[in-house]
Amino acid sequence: MSSGPMSSGPMSSEERRRFSRIAFHTPAQLLPLKEGCREHTVELLDVSLRGALVSLSSGDEPSGDLLDGSCLFALTVALSEHDVIRMEVEPVHWRGKEIGLRCRRIDIDSIMHLRNLIEANLGDPETMHRELTQLIED
Repeated sequence: MSSGPMSSGPMSSEERRRFSRIAFHTPAQLLPLKEGCREHTVELLDVSLRGALVSLSSGDEPSGDLLDGSCLFALTVALSEHDVIRMEVEPVHWRGKEIGLRCRRIDIDSIMHLRNLIEANLGDPETMHRELTQLIED
């Protein structure tokens, strides 16, 4: 079912423990960063400092450039007219219609927006501080 570096299984429990994922359902875009890859409109399902879980807005199962491991994308999530989270991601796993994305790079403004979003949902600034420290050390 899977080819290349991707797997159809979920992320490891170790990665889940290290970075809190928060449910955050909103429209988003996967913009191609490599020639030959396509733009995809997606629904963000959850997000963490290390990545996100999305599904195609069309309701289709992922295929092509989302599964072959050859494409990088910019995941773009508009929080408001002026506040946008933008991270460079790669698809790393899928299950049914859900696609797991690993964050490869994120700019400072986006990480601050993401930090505020996660901290507000966690209600625990110490957890957020620990996760930011782990992210920097990785």
